[in-house]
Amino acid sequence: MDRLCPVMERLVSPAPPFTAVDRTEGVTDRRATCVVGADQKGPWGQHTEGISARSSVPRLESSELTRGPPALLGIDEMVAHPDFPNHSVRLKQSKIATNEARALVGQLCDDTAKTYSGYLDIGEHKQLFLFFSESRSAAPTQDPLVLWLQGGPGCSSSSGFLMELGPCTIENEGKSTIRNQYSWTEKANIVFLDSPIETGFSRGEKLLSNSQEVAEDLYAFIQLFYRKFPELSKNKFHIAGESYAGIYIPNAASIILHKNKLLNGANSNAVKVPLVSMVIGNGITDPYYQYGSYHDFLCGGGGRKPNLDNKACAALKPVITKCQKRVSTCYKHPSPTACSTAEHVCDRLDGEPEIAPLSLDRSPSAPADVLLTSTSLEDPVYFLGLNPYDITKTCDRLPSKDGPYCYREIMWIERYLNQSSIKAELGVEPTANFQTCNYKVYQLFAAQGDIMRNAAALIPELLEEGIKMLIYVGTCSYDGRVIPKPLFAGGSLMLLTPASPLTQCNYIGNLEWTVALRWSGQANYKQAKLYDFKMPNGHVAGLTKTYKTMTYLRVYKAGHMVPHDKPAEALEMITRWLDGAAL
Repeated sequence: MDRLCPVMERLVSPAPPFTAVDRTEGVTDRRATCVVGADQKGPWGQHTEGISARSSVPRLESSELTRGPPALLGIDEMVAHPDFPNHSVRLKQSKIATNEARALVGQLCDDTAKTYSGYLDIGEHKQLFLFFSESRSAAPTQDPLVLWLQGGPGCSSSSGFLMELGPCTIENEGKSTIRNQYSWTEKANIVFLDSPIETGFSRGEKLLSNSQEVAEDLYAFIQLFYRKFPELSKNKFHIAGESYAGIYIPNAASIILHKNKLLNGANSNAVKVPLVSMVIGNGITDPYYQYGSYHDFLCGGGGRKPNLDNKACAALKPVITKCQKRVSTCYKHPSPTACSTAEHVCDRLDGEPEIAPLSLDRSPSAPADVLLTSTSLEDPVYFLGLNPYDITKTCDRLPSKDGPYCYREIMWIERYLNQSSIKAELGVEPTANFQTCNYKVYQLFAAQGDIMRNAAALIPELLEEGIKMLIYVGTCSYDGRVIPKPLFAGGSLMLLTPASPLTQCNYIGNLEWTVALRWSGQANYKQAKLYDFKMPNGHVAGLTKTYKTMTYLRVYKAGHMVPHDKPAEALEMITRWLDGAAL
């Protein structure tokens, strides 16, 4: 991520109701600096229990603003909104490091665009952390605005910022970053938001437990963001994300659509959000079809080589049927009890017979047979030693190897962001402990059955209103779940698998739910042919189909995180999409 430093921009006080605080002396500059501190902490420290939102600064009244909130160290500006009295945004902008300063604190990452860090304050006891990177283009105020949300629930968008589509990429075991030439900031202004509370650097006393509450906070954030950056308020707005964002995004888009309608003729200080599209990568949106795709994905559907043998595939079918029955009950009666029960049945198998033996061809010369008593629909992949986010790769979850998330970069990000010097530059509290994913957040959402509610049911209205949707999926992704931290006993790794925080996000399930979606274009979309997604050099990078406002893209040789696995293809995809061009 852009290494955010003490701000050097002098703020000009705008007219009320916007309120700003100038905290520094300096000059405006369009460059940002990436820095690395000397001290490093371990990547898997436990969440600091004793940190209270009260140790942060509550929302301040306009008469108090000159004091400045201590929670965001080096704060440059606080933004309030009359329509959202319990919300405010605090931001700081990165400085331009001199050559001497860079030698002391790190390396220049991206000197072509401004980057901000900050918080959305919700009342006195909730703060959502964010990064905002302006477009690298010559005219960022003319470029679209993208809000990026990570999955989980409970995973930080810093992963997207530092290992997928942000302006910098983590490297050197978390000791430094390099400029990401395939960053989506080549095309757009992008906000990376840690949501909900207790995700990444976000903090609060009362945790959220459903995507509707998350959507309400997102809407308030957008309005406050436009107060700070009014020059972007008319630009095309897109909500993008991956994994559990497949649930967040339809909820947020629906809130925006209905709030926009309420503003027609209303006397309000809020602005209409120019929402143009939703972009979901390897998302979970319709559990009925996506859980149902487990069998096809593992047993040779979609032209894939089977991962399971015939006996295992036969045993899996009744398990899927039972799961889908529970999901249907949740759809009809979306109570916490019905939906959390569905989540439990689908992820735990709830006493179903073992699925065994399993057969996996790890390499042409090393087939493996595993006898497995399964406790989760995802267990075949985990026990076979595969990376569930890219099943073409194996995964050794030891911290000295790939780590519990199967990507070393995730461990590096935690090391990097937990350095005291980096936290100081970001403006977060010195005692804050960064975790890529917080399993406690998932548990709250699972208890309410949020994952099993049909977010796809919100999409037809959005499509009919002209809001476009892009579903892009890597062909190698099986799962998108948050993996609990490992336990060690006698020198060996024991991976506990409680209920899975994210369900099936593979390309088969994503195509099935988009085809099954009932809207005016359903028949034509279903009949639309898949055609090649080609790079400018003619290389075929995937398959896509589209009809009016619905588009599906399958990216070859990519896993759960397409921008990480196929960065050039992902940038080409988003460039065409934001330009309104055909994929």
